Amino acid sequence: MSTPEITLHGTELSGHCHRVELMLRMLGLPYRYAVAPAAIRSSPEFHKLNPLRQIPVLQDGDLTRAKQIAAALLPFMSHHLSTRSFLAADHVTIADLACYSYVAHAPEGGIALGEYESVLAWLRRVEALPHFKPIAPSPIPAPT
Repeated sequence: MSTPEITLHGTELSGHCHRVELMLRMLGLPYRYAVAPAAIRSSPEFHKLNPLRQIPVLQDGDLTRAKQIAAALLPFMSHHLSTRSFLAADHVTIADLACYSYVAHAPEGGIALGEYESVLAWLRRVEALPHFKPIAPSPIPAPT
């Protein structure tokens, strides 16, 4: 039996890693799970995979994807939100609140939102909600 080409670096308790793992399983793609706790993520080897030292990181042969995992979700969100005001219902739900911070701060990770007008409009709708509180900007400088 050959070793899978795809490697998912993450931790078992990470929701972000779990999403990627679920997608791999649903697509029936063989993969290897490389456990990457904080000690491994602080290593020079992991830094080569993702300079931000965040998980998940997906490797497929010589191709490594970290931020692109999130970027791949934006076209889906954009299409979905082109006919809806919120993610799961005609009013705000926990889905919107759970996704907002990650999407709103994607540019800090080098993922531009400018071409996703329906996503930007959704962000403005969430920000206009009563009792909305913005999250502080990341102290980590955006990649150049």
